[in-house]
Amino acid sequence: MVVKTTGFIFLTAMAPNAVALELMRPILNIDVSWTQWFLAASVPGLLTLLGIAAVLTQAKFFVWLSSTMSNLVPADLGSPMVITILLLTLSVLVRYVFASGAAYVASMVPVFCAVGMAAGADPVFLEFGLLFSNSYGSMVTHYASASAAVIYGLGYHDVKSFWIAGGVCALVTLFIQVTVGFGWWSMLQSMGILG
Repeated sequence: MVVKTTGFIFLTAMAPNAVALELMRPILNIDVSWTQWFLAASVPGLLTLLGIAAVLTQAKFFVWLSSTMSNLVPADLGSPMVITILLLTLSVLVRYVFASGAAYVASMVPVFCAVGMAAGADPVFLEFGLLFSNSYGSMVTHYASASAAVIYGLGYHDVKSFWIAGGVCALVTLFIQVTVGFGWWSMLQSMGILG
């Protein structure tokens, strides 16, 4: 049941559905292609992912998570940049838990924003940092994006090497973002273009 549920919810976990289609074909005498299944499942799957975030919001999970993370991030870390970099690093690491960028944005971005503001992070750098680091999620796991699933499915990497290489790529990209990107954003701020 868990495999069926996760296969339905997460559009990157398609294998159980393809097997289920083949098993049902002779019993039900219905010929449903993988494309037809995908079209039928994409809207309910997306709504389920976003619905999970809505239910967690109603249950005040993110309020609890924000306060817990605020307690874990000491306010005396020094500069707002250190706090921003710490939160951006956490935002990349937590992507190992999410199979969907939309679910991550709906559920975790507000948490990182709340924690960042409570801890004294630079709001402009945190905003742009979270916007750009959201795309790193497709690097970290074999199920985080359609392209990652294809690369993994074709056998270019096993799970361990995908996670390690993805983590290294994401952290190197984050390093470039917090050095070159922060420098660029600082220049844009000083020119009055940002913030």
